[in-house]
Amino acid sequence: MASPDAPVVHSPREIRVFISSTFRDLQEEREELVRQIFPQLRRLCESRGVTWGEANLRLGVPDEAKAEGKVLPLCLAEIEHCRPYFIGLLGERHGWIPEKILEELFAVQPWLNEHRTQSVSIWESRCKERS
Repeated sequence: MASPDAPVVHSPREIRVFISSTFRDLQEEREELVRQIFPQLRRLCESRGVTWGEANLRLGVPDEAKAEGKVLPLCLAEIEHCRPYFIGLLGERHGWIPEKILEELFAVQPWLNEHRTQSVSIWESRCKERS
């Protein structure tokens, strides 16, 4: 996984999409994307010599990353890696607000200072907007 301040290098023949949503809602919508839409997009891309991939961190953030408070840096690094492809699904819930944020993350991502009381899902969408 790239660090949040690492330069993003994309293959011109690669599409990688970051999917952001809250944990407890929009499961049906996410499953529809993963089971129906993404396989179609993957086939279309492959027919044109393009690699398709999606970053779906809701399916597995390592426990050690959670324990060390690295979920947010991990998400932000993945968003950078997937740029400019981002799908944000927001419904009735607005997601998790971290109790503690690693201070070094604010040095790397100073725009986060303005959003300390907002959820990670909102931060992810703001990270995408700032490009």
